[in-house]
Amino acid sequence: MKKQVIQNKWSDDEREKLQQLVKQYTQNNRTQWTEVSKFMDRSPNQCKTQYSIVISRNAPKNCNVQWTIDQKLQLIQNVAIYGKKWELIRKVDILSQFTAEQLRQKYLFFQNNKLLRTKMLEKIITTDQLNPKEFNERQVELYTYMYKKFCAEKTPLEPLENQILQKAFQLNEENINIREALQKIFEKLPELYQQQLINLNAK
Repeated sequence: MKKQVIQNKWSDDEREKLQQLVKQYTQNNRTQWTEVSKFMDRSPNQCKTQYSIVISRNAPKNCNVQWTIDQKLQLIQNVAIYGKKWELIRKVDILSQFTAEQLRQKYLFFQNNKLLRTKMLEKIITTDQLNPKEFNERQVELYTYMYKKFCAEKTPLEPLENQILQKAFQLNEENINIREALQKIFEKLPELYQQQLINLNAK
């Protein structure tokens, strides 16, 4: 017989119990929401949603600030390097004011928000952040992120993303260090970039 799921408001006792269960059934930053829900008379999705609300309410007041473009890029960079290890990621100074849950929610929002992702990529290309003098590891990591999210999942890069990679190659092909960084990306990309890789190796 299927368990009846409660639909009314959460009580303080339920929220406290929920937090205890989440601690018990979370390993390697992954929570077994199905197991948690068995003790709550709530669905896994209800538990997950309510826990996010609880975490948000308990967050320090100074965390309720707007994200800067640097913070967003830093978040993307760190996820590309470390994976979704939020406690590790928040040790970076620029992200230390956020809780692990806030980082997770922001990254999830970024993944699901195509418009926001496009605006961030446009910001890079319109502010000349790809100028050789300003090119840094953060941009390299963003390109790596783009590869991992779109190429590794067999989803074609969007025109704007193609444009950014093309511009990065053109602006920095004379800088040996940057060329090496870009090569690590281009050699993994689809046939669209094979000729660029040949040209890169010929230098």
